[in-house]
Amino acid sequence: MALILIIDEDNDFCTLLKRNLGRQGHTVAAFDLLDDGLSWCRQNSPDIVLASSGKYGERAEKVVSKLWDVGLGGDKIILRASESSLGPLKKAFSESVRDVLVLEPELGSLESLLVLNPPGNANPPEKGDNRGNRCA
Repeated sequence: MALILIIDEDNDFCTLLKRNLGRQGHTVAAFDLLDDGLSWCRQNSPDIVLASSGKYGERAEKVVSKLWDVGLGGDKIILRASESSLGPLKKAFSESVRDVLVLEPELGSLESLLVLNPPGNANPPEKGDNRGNRCA
């Protein structure tokens, strides 16, 4: 299963996604602040990152750039977008992220993106370990 990082200011979305993905056997760390998620990345190697691009996509460039700076290539990054910003973000980031999903993605479509052969991770958090996670 995958080690997944969620960076999103919507705590309800984080909690729902973390619970559902955890039930499927994934290990999930969730943060509401980009800097907290980046700090976590310096100690861990997530297989996939689901990050908010902001309500209108205004944070997408900063988020993608900072994730690349900590060594996460585009094949690991999924941006969460609103319906109105989906098209422009898909076009702008088609070569620098794995995908851009609408604000409330179906968990099934998200799950299909998480099918991976994850590389070994020296320090994955234990299941149920929420230390450092800002989203419950």
